Amino acid sequence: MPDYLQLDNELSFRGSNRYPRSFCSLIRLALSEKTTPIFIPPAEPWRNGVIEKFNDNVQRYFLNTQNFTNLKDLQDRAVEFMAFHNQNHRYSTLGGKTPAQIVSDLNRFKLKALPDPEEKIPMEEGEVVFIRFIRSDCKIRILDTQFKIKRELMYSYVVARIIIQKHILLIERDQKIYHVFPFLMPVDY
Repeated sequence: MPDYLQLDNELSFRGSNRYPRSFCSLIRLALSEKTTPIFIPPAEPWRNGVIEKFNDNVQRYFLNTQNFTNLKDLQDRAVEFMAFHNQNHRYSTLGGKTPAQIVSDLNRFKLKALPDPEEKIPMEEGEVVFIRFIRSDCKIRILDTQFKIKRELMYSYVVARIIIQKHILLIERDQKIYHVFPFLMPVDY
């Protein structure tokens, strides 16, 4: 399995507004496979270049060039567009490969066991990483919880690392730990 899984900060990747310190099934699955989720800084889409390029292609070559008669027509043609795109569009950041070739390469990664969709994947160990830029207010927000940060970290990027088994949040820069905050995580959500 890969060591890391890069994600943007969309709520569906993080978890839930109702239970802000909980994680979704994707994060739980990654942790159970010893893969560390890393959330890119908010409002920095260039850090997710392949996804942003795909979104641009959808807008340019699909949405802007066709008229749809209804929602079903849009859905049907979207499936066709994605199949064509994934087989034919090459990305330099993917080494000139198509998305279909990358997925084919990834088939060598196998889960330890298929998770039961009816059961919550336990979150017992591992870490979840957030990369954040510290602004002039010297505050950082992680999973809807705000923390005050030392002024010396102002205008720099930090790594906020949740250590699941210890229920702590580490704030680091250049491999130096600046803060250790308690960070209790719900086990049921």
